[in-house]
Amino acid sequence: MSTEVKGLNWYTWTAIFAAFAAMVVLYSFYPSDEREEALETLDSIAELQHEVLENSTNEAGALAINDVPIEQTSDATGEIGKLELLLRGLTQTEVGLTNEFMREMNSAGFQELFVPEILRQEGGAAKSLENITILKKTVEKHRARYFEFYDGIPNVARESDMLETTQSQFIKGYREAYEAKHRLFSKRWDFQLEILDIYSGMLKVLEADSGKWSIEGGQMLFYDDSLREMYNTQFEALTQLKADQVKLQQEMNALNQNAIERTKSKL
Repeated sequence: MSTEVKGLNWYTWTAIFAAFAAMVVLYSFYPSDEREEALETLDSIAELQHEVLENSTNEAGALAINDVPIEQTSDATGEIGKLELLLRGLTQTEVGLTNEFMREMNSAGFQELFVPEILRQEGGAAKSLENITILKKTVEKHRARYFEFYDGIPNVARESDMLETTQSQFIKGYREAYEAKHRLFSKRWDFQLEILDIYSGMLKVLEADSGKWSIEGGQMLFYDDSLREMYNTQFEALTQLKADQVKLQQEMNALNQNAIERTKSKL
């Protein structure tokens, strides 16, 4: 069996503010002559979402550090333009939080999990288990930072130069969208901890019987059927979790796209 398990790790995160933008526009009242500009702004936000997703994933589809700056400009005028700038700024902040999370996870040894050269060393599995303890604390730390960011978005809107009525409509739309998607936001963090739990189980199997397996050509070879079965069970759980992650990502993407299309039909 291959030692390559990190390809099933952090699933792609999304630019959540595309959906928020759609909800906000739904609650805003634009004159008919501004309808075209509102539609173009929605298209701009949808394009932004696509760019963030594309720049935040590697060729294997796993989360990657995204250092591509988000353009903080808008072709729209008035309140529509101010709204787009607010959303672009918030999205840039979220991308920055994700980058910090990824960098800290890498510094804590995430990329070293299941590296053959490390597993071959005496005590290599035990060292990786120690790293997982640190990685879990890192996940919990950044989970708290993310929800602090989400909870503070209404205050960011209040401090913007949008009109008070626009701010109120933004906060109303944001809160309704946030309430509807809170389960998804929370679940994606749960996935990170579940993945680390599975990694921990796999490493404990290797640590307990270090003389009953070896690595050759990047493949895990077991000399004991019961040990192989225990390891395979953990690997199968990891594969299922990957499928669940993909479903969650698709659900989030669909909510974003549906919100945008629903809003367009009402403008």
